[in-house]
Amino acid sequence: KGHHLEKREEVGWAELVGTEIISMTKDTSVRHLMEQAFAKIGESLNPTYEASYMSTVISMVEAGLGITVLPSLALSTLRLPNVQLRPLHNPVVRREIGILSKKNKVFAPAAKVFLEILTKDNSVKTLIREIRWNSGQ
Repeated sequence: KGHHLEKREEVGWAELVGTEIISMTKDTSVRHLMEQAFAKIGESLNPTYEASYMSTVISMVEAGLGITVLPSLALSTLRLPNVQLRPLHNPVVRREIGILSKKNKVFAPAAKVFLEILTKDNSVKTLIREIRWNSGQ
C-alpha cells in the first residue's frame, strides 16, 4: 500500500521501469519470464533486490522495499493487509505447470486426491491439457 501503482486497476510492464523491483533469483522460471517480458518492451530487468524464495520476496514487499512480479497461482491465497495485487499486461505472461510421473507408477493416496481435486475443479479443468510423452519418441 502507498505505492504510486496502487491506484491502477492493471499495470503495464513499461510502468515497472525505474521502479524498485524485488525479483526472484536468476535460476528461477519467474525471473526468466520477467526478463522475457522486459525484453519484449525493449527494456532490461534491473532488480533492486533478489531473493531465492517467494516467501522472502513477499515479506520484502510487505516491508515496503519495493514491488515484485509473481505468478497469480502463488498469490491467489495471499491476504496481507499492506500488500496490493495488480494484474500485469502488455505483454501478458503465461507459464505452464506440469505433473510428471514415471510410466505405470502408482500414485500415493495424497497424490491421487490432489489429482482428483485438480481434474474436478471447473476453474482448473478448463486449463488442463493432458500431454503424454514416451521416451522412445
